[in-house]
Amino acid sequence: YIKQVQLEAETLVEVVTTSVLPAAERQLVASAGALAALGGKSKTYATRVSARGEALEAAQAGVTKLAGALDAAAKTHDEAKLARQLADDVRPMMAEVRAAADALEGLEDDEQWPLPKYREMLFAK
Repeated sequence: YIKQVQLEAETLVEVVTTSVLPAAERQLVASAGALAALGGKSKTYATRVSARGEALEAAQAGVTKLAGALDAAAKTHDEAKLARQLADDVRPMMAEVRAAADALEGLEDDEQWPLPKYREMLFAK
């Protein structure tokens, strides 16, 4: 259990840090630039830019928190205590990061998203 959760959490941190966040940042910058070009007058567009920014912040905060929890867990040498720490602290943080990444996935352009989207995997031939 311990190795599996640690591996899943470390992989989540890596994928979010190296793929999800950079793609979301590029899309946010492009969207903010487009909004600025419109003179900030589009309320609908401003709402989408704001939603992207909030989801990006949530994902970044979550992955930072998760990485810190993994570092703390690495210092725990009692396996029972470590398993409890992973179950009580790390797994819920993983769910938070996943929710934030899912929110970003729903906001991003298919062409700009570096990973297969869930609907693409469900209906892949």
